[in-house]
Amino acid sequence: MTMSTAISEPRQGQRGSVRDFIEFREFATPSLLVLTWVLGALIITLGSLLTLFGYGNADANPVGGIVGFVVGNLIWRVWIEVLVVLFRIYGALQTIGRALTTDRRD
Repeated sequence: MTMSTAISEPRQGQRGSVRDFIEFREFATPSLLVLTWVLGALIITLGSLLTLFGYGNADANPVGGIVGFVVGNLIWRVWIEVLVVLFRIYGALQTIGRALTTDRRD
């Protein structure tokens, strides 16, 4: 099997195998997106709180902290949603490809 056929031809009945992962039929990224979103949101929130309260000194910036919290988390959420949509489109295209392949065999 060549690399181009390994990537383009889905196998029937063995979803989620190590071979699928190695041959790039199964992606690790969709399952890691939730963890990535949580870690990113925590980092943005922590940075906003540090800005809000001034890193423990007199450099507090309440407006910057609140704006950073709201806008930062909103932009981060939208970016993760864009990635989720791309992976769902890919999954839908795989389903369509499988359906077309089985229709040709019948």
